[in-house]
Amino acid sequence: MPTLENHQIVGTDFQSAHGWHEEECPGARLKFTDGFRRAYHKIRHEPLLDASTFSGIRRLNSNRFPGAIFYSVKREEMGVLAVPHGSGEVKFF
Repeated sequence: MPTLENHQIVGTDFQSAHGWHEEECPGARLKFTDGFRRAYHKIRHEPLLDASTFSGIRRLNSNRFPGAIFYSVKREEMGVLAVPHGSGEVKFF
């Protein structure tokens, strides 16, 4: 199974989304974190399940929160590229 690596901006995206969800609804950050972990699990175990959107980049939409995880899959590695969220703020590398 290929390794799953995060682009350097993913940590910043995650922290931003984490804080935004907590501000919108106190306590939501724990549910957001749980949803994020489930999404990572899905990407690790079924990376080709989500459709390719453009240039081989795939998008896994969140079922519970506004936002998505954008990732790429190559032969030996997978990479999470961005985690934009419902605030309307989108950052890509």
